[in-house]
Amino acid sequence: MKKIATIGLALGLLLGIVPVAYAQNVYLGGDTETSATVGGMVDTDLDTSIDVGVGVTGSTETEGDTSDNASGSVQIGTSGTGGASIVITRASASSGNTATITTPTTVTSNADLSVYASTIVRGDGNVNGAELSDAAVSLAYKVHAKLFGIFSVLMPATATVHASGETTVEYPWYAFFATFDSASLESDVEAATAATVSANANTAFSVSTQAQLLDEVYAAMKSNLVASLAAEAAATASAR
Repeated sequence: MKKIATIGLALGLLLGIVPVAYAQNVYLGGDTETSATVGGMVDTDLDTSIDVGVGVTGSTETEGDTSDNASGSVQIGTSGTGGASIVITRASASSGNTATITTPTTVTSNADLSVYASTIVRGDGNVNGAELSDAAVSLAYKVHAKLFGIFSVLMPATATVHASGETTVEYPWYAFFATFDSASLESDVEAATAATVSANANTAFSVSTQAQLLDEVYAAMKSNLVASLAAEAAATASAR
């Protein structure tokens, strides 16, 4: 019975994902005008609320609803340490204020940080959202995976750098059905943020530190996706 239920769930997932798109634009540049079409790529950015944590306990996705057509605005809440928490979704980044800040070194306030994060989310179609506070910096970005070991897909992953020095990566629940290099992504994020985390060890992240970490996490996740897609393309070409 358990086996039948598992097969049924897998088939339901496949039927729900495949019609989304069989050939998607994968954004590889710093803005939405730079893209490359990857044949057979399926974007699995489904509206789900259950995550599988990798090295994570008691945490959830950072964005809430980060789908392209979601409604909402920049949300500012309270972090676990009492500081401001800024949540940027794709919807909030694409609506309202269109001001841009492109370098983390110019961020000196929460308002600047919100604009900088919005610039990153709005400028790259592979970014799902970001959450920043003095306790942690999170970015949701697409990663390349093989669904059921067969279908090339892009699925969201959320990398979080904590003020405690810990780095964690979360994946959606259907990651159980996919194969991907989670160790590589976490290692890339840790390497990219090591110096900044070390310089601010066990202290609340300042606004400028949050901006710097967001920049580093973004660069690491983007380069990881580019490398994974390049390896996939090379493997496909050599097999022909």
